[in-house]
Amino acid sequence: MLLLLLLLLLLLLLLLLLLLLLLLLLLLLLQQQQQLLLLLLVLLLLVYYFYKYYCYYYYMYFYYYFYYYFFSYYYYYFYFYYYYYYYYYYYYYYYFYYYYYYYYYYYYYYYFYYCFYYYHYYYYFYFYYYYYFYCGCCCCCCYYYYLYYYFYYYYCILLVYTFSVDMTLLDRNL
Repeated sequence: MLLLLLLLLLLLLLLLLLLLLLLLLLLLLLQQQQQLLLLLLVLLLLVYYFYKYYCYYYYMYFYYYFYYYFFSYYYYYFYFYYYYYYYYYYYYYYYFYYYYYYYYYYYYYYYFYYCFYYYHYYYYFYFYYYYYFYCGCCCCCCYYYYLYYYFYYYYCILLVYTFSVDMTLLDRNL
């Protein structure tokens, strides 16, 4: 930046020199001095070409300086946003990847335990079903067995009683 200010100051000095030379040329024209006039014209041409090429290179310097910083700005801008989006893309990609497999793991974890308890629930259901069925059959068998022996016992008692009553009646009749 300091270099640019120095170049601008030099340009202003050259303009001032050019104005002084033009003023001197005007004075010499008024006094009609041919040799000094020729010398002044040569000086003016030199200043003019120097000024022309100086301005040209100065312009080119600023042109390249401007485009260099312009493109470097956009380069770093692009670079920044490229890595910004790159970072967030991979951040959200791994974030999604992590939570996808997190929920995938817990889904299969709960699915496994659901099926495990589901299986055991039906396993115990069938166990208790067959257990109660077996107990029911046993209870029914025991119940009918009990009824059978109950009726058999009372039938035998009744039969013995009847037989004994009949025998006593028979004994009386005799």
